[in-house]
Amino acid sequence: MQVESSKYLAQCRPYLLKVLDGLRGSYTEASVLACDSYSKRYSVSGRGISVAEDDLYTKRGFVLRMKDEKGYAEYSFNHIGDECVDEIIREAKKLALRVKLPEEIVPMKRSEGEKKKETFKGSTEYAVHPLALGDKAIVERLSSIRASGLSSDEKIMDCIVNVEFQEIHKLFLSYEKDLEQNILWTGGALVMLAGRGEEVKECYRGFSMLGGAE
Repeated sequence: MQVESSKYLAQCRPYLLKVLDGLRGSYTEASVLACDSYSKRYSVSGRGISVAEDDLYTKRGFVLRMKDEKGYAEYSFNHIGDECVDEIIREAKKLALRVKLPEEIVPMKRSEGEKKKETFKGSTEYAVHPLALGDKAIVERLSSIRASGLSSDEKIMDCIVNVEFQEIHKLFLSYEKDLEQNILWTGGALVMLAGRGEEVKECYRGFSMLGGAE
């Protein structure tokens, strides 16, 4: 199966295009990068069981980038709808006006080739989505792996098993480009702690793949 497109970004697309249309004529280049990502982390160890969203990788938001003869300016925001398109355009232009290069720096002129419309839509493959498998099944599988690790040798003090997945959706729109990617990534780690007397050793094995719970 392929990772499906983000319904949220699909809803935002027409408003993002309105923002770009509102900037056309004022800037030689304008683009917006939209992101909708979700991540969840599972851990089983001697300290207990942890299941939680990963705040670092769970996010939604937009970055607008504009270019004129003075240089580049970027404006970020986390909400868009028909009611705020004009405000986003206004605030982005206001920010760009404050971008001033030092007098001793002259912008580099480059030849502009023929600009062609580019479109791309790509999604990674997966067999089993972690959300479909469910938290209970994932924790049971990790607990089984941990139990096997603990029983492998009497010197084993703890076996820590982690797994995390990220579902990443990104949309890039500009005057000439319409690019979209949808990715499911899964990674994990196994940490073994072994002791002999006062000496403690740690062994770490990690893995990652484009795919799901398979």
